[in-house]
Formats: sequence, structure tokens, C-alpha cells
Amino acid sequence: FVSAAVLSEVAFLVTLLGSAIRFVEPRDVPAGQHHPVAVAVGNAWPVLEAVCGKFGGDPSITDAMQGLIVKAIRQAKADASPLLLNMMQATTSSFRTTRAASCLEAV
Repeated sequence: FVSAAVLSEVAFLVTLLGSAIRFVEPRDVPAGQHHPVAVAVGNAWPVLEAVCGKFGGDPSITDAMQGLIVKAIRQAKADASPLLLNMMQATTSSFRTTRAASCLEAV
């Protein structure tokens, strides 16, 4: 059993991360380097994946994760491609569990 307060806090933190990356727009990404959003989300992905695994059945967590995924793809563009398989697996799993419309945004 997970309390509503914990679910709310986790959803808030994931939403906060999504809100933060929404505004990361570097002027130039040097050749050979990846967009900072792709790097940040890639580094955070094991934790985000664990959040999906543990709390993915909660609609507020699903909505927060899907918002984060959409924002990461929009910001990082092609640099998000190494993360797409994992993101789409998380999206598919969440949609199977919750049928949340937010899962369709990333597709």
C-alpha cells in the first residue's frame, strides 16, 4: 500500500523535472556532445523507470511521466533517440495499465 501523499509527491517531483527540462534550450551543442536534456534524462532514466515500475498504475504518476517524456523528446529532438525504446516501453506499459490518454501524446 502506498499512501496518496507519497503518490502525490512523486507525481509532483516528476512534473517538476519535466517543467525544468522544458526550458533547457542551449544555443549550440558542440559536435560530439548530446543535448543536455538527453543527458539528464538518460542519467535519471533508471530512477524514472523504477518509478514507472513501482507507481505506474497510478494515473497521476502516468500523466507526470508522459509529460516528462514528451518534453524530453521535444527539447532533445534527435538526441533523444537512444532513449526512445525505453521511453516507448514505459509508455506502452503505462497505457496497458491505466489507459491514460496522456500516453498517446508521446506516440
